[in-house]
Amino acid sequence: MEPTSDHGNRRLTVEREDVVVGVVQAFSINNLPLSKLQIREMVSCRWALDVSESWVRRFLRRHHLHLRARSCKALADKRVGVQMIENVKGFLKELTEFLSTHHFTPASVMNFDETRIVVKGGNLTTQRVIHASQERANASSTRTSTVASLLTFASANGSILMSIYVLKAKFDEGGQSDVNFTLQLATRVTRRSWPRYF
Repeated sequence: MEPTSDHGNRRLTVEREDVVVGVVQAFSINNLPLSKLQIREMVSCRWALDVSESWVRRFLRRHHLHLRARSCKALADKRVGVQMIENVKGFLKELTEFLSTHHFTPASVMNFDETRIVVKGGNLTTQRVIHASQERANASSTRTSTVASLLTFASANGSILMSIYVLKAKFDEGGQSDVNFTLQLATRVTRRSWPRYF
């Protein structure tokens, strides 16, 4: 439980610690979680106080109901580049202009959920401080190799259009590829099930 008054050895007042908690949560909610070093730099920049890594650990323990330090989930390099951000901005601009003159029913508005199957070459130990309700944050890393992706396309009214399994492979000049895994037989397709493509 947080004390109502400041402890004599505390570097920051209760109010200032609440500010730090709010800033860290804001970065976390916007998918830009801070590292412990960045928290130290923030305190130093804002209040001209040098705090140690052990201070950050104690700070996180005091605010464990709101903040957690968790290992990050690796993102592919191509998803964290500057060009990717510019491409997304360009797409959103064109989409906004398109939607100003077109309308779609909920059944025809599609979104997809991507699930990736990966093989790790080593443990990713990078940690970021995130909002306590979040599971894990994303971080740039090249230690993870994607084996396959599952793309499920769902409409805005909840119906599933199709699922696509994208398998990773390297092909030779003849268009052949060696594989070291097999696909299980798919269940029988009924009229109520959606198509699955490999």
